Amino acid sequence: MEFMDILSRWSGPIQLVSVALFGVAFLWLRSQFVSRSEFLDAAKAIGERATAQSERLTRGDAKFDLLAQKFETIPSRQQLTELALGLERVTGEIRVQGAQLAGAMQIMERVEASVTRHETIFSDAARR
Repeated sequence: MEFMDILSRWSGPIQLVSVALFGVAFLWLRSQFVSRSEFLDAAKAIGERATAQSERLTRGDAKFDLLAQKFETIPSRQQLTELALGLERVTGEIRVQGAQLAGAMQIMERVEASVTRHETIFSDAARR
């Protein structure tokens, strides 16, 4: 019974100390966690960043799809090789035609020289 007597005699101070310790523990725990308004603000900010990131990813997907479509239309290595060979053939044909036209150009120059000479003769005769 001695314990019960001590407990009943000191119950007030024990209760006071236990309430004070509980209050200190509660305040310490409260300092370790954020308030509801801070939590909601942080959650809203995170949600906005997630939405912005989602929009950027959507735009990136659209750009990627556009690039994929453009790459599909780019000619293959084989097609580019065939094109280069075709251009080389055309260039060769143009050179051949240029050589053929050189002879025709010489004939045209002689005809033009003859016509010019005749024009000069007629214009001189018309002046006299």
